Amino acid sequence: MNRNGALVATALAVCLGCSSGSNTCSPGSPSRCVDNALEACAMNWIDHELFNWRREPCSAPQVCRVNTAGPGVAVSGADGCFDPTAYCPSVGYKACNRAASTKGALVQLYECTLRASDQTLQWSVTDCGQLVPPHTCYANVSSGATACVEVVENCPPATPPRCDGNAILHCILTINDKAVWDWYRVICEPTGTVCRVGQYGGFDCVHP
Repeated sequence: MNRNGALVATALAVCLGCSSGSNTCSPGSPSRCVDNALEACAMNWIDHELFNWRREPCSAPQVCRVNTAGPGVAVSGADGCFDPTAYCPSVGYKACNRAASTKGALVQLYECTLRASDQTLQWSVTDCGQLVPPHTCYANVSSGATACVEVVENCPPATPPRCDGNAILHCILTINDKAVWDWYRVICEPTGTVCRVGQYGGFDCVHP
């Protein structure tokens, strides 16, 4: 076999390996550790209907760990390659968790701290919703800050839009130093429209 033929055969073998039962996975499969490598289930780059395990080997003395924040806890930094005394990424690392009891709201703050008793890095959990007044967990993408912020409800959260005269009222969330739910008004009159039920349901500014 010439060199080009050998390369084609090798490429075919690799492709067949990528789609073989030993390397395929189901969408949503949890990450796992195999031979001190982190394997995550991801979409196949060539065939988007296939999902394959992608490997991230851990270099000794680091060890592969998954679900370090606990079973069923979905926070970034819970899976990966860790130092032998670490069960979270680094001191001060923070992430928000969605609590099932709050219908998916991000109310739990997970922080990586140094435990004095054995000098290991462990997750510390703060339930923001139990603080007085109530708080929620918020990760600011632009600043990188993650913290419990106070919740202020000037309107009921998740209230559907409604008409108020010739304006649409929306209850929206704005987060700065606090998480504030407040009414936002869209006035229809300047565009010659009125507040009515829209074509696809809900309220909208429509022509009379």
